[in-house]
Amino acid sequence: MPPKKPHRLNQINEFIKHKFGEIINQKMELPPGVLVSITNVKTSKDLRYAKAGISIYPLDQTDAVFGAICRKIAHLKFLLHQQITFKFAPEIKIYIDKNAQKAFEIEQLLDKLKQK
Repeated sequence: MPPKKPHRLNQINEFIKHKFGEIINQKMELPPGVLVSITNVKTSKDLRYAKAGISIYPLDQTDAVFGAICRKIAHLKFLLHQQITFKFAPEIKIYIDKNAQKAFEIEQLLDKLKQK
């Protein structure tokens, strides 16, 4: 059985997930109809590093929107760090979380099978 994460680390992950998602959706000029969500945040035990998984819908906009986020990542991190009251504000790395996309594709396949 894998060791459990400390409760505080889970709270920090959820806080970063919520605030970073808010910042991206409010401060980025996203194309109409595009939804960006933070699906997962993993923060190191020393709170110096965090990885954030990003899911972008519709899927055909993923590359363009992710590129725009990457170009403005320094400013987005600055806005996030202004809202963090920890001793250290973690260095955020972002990646496209394909798990949500895969789940969506599987659901579509299952729906097609049900219709047959």
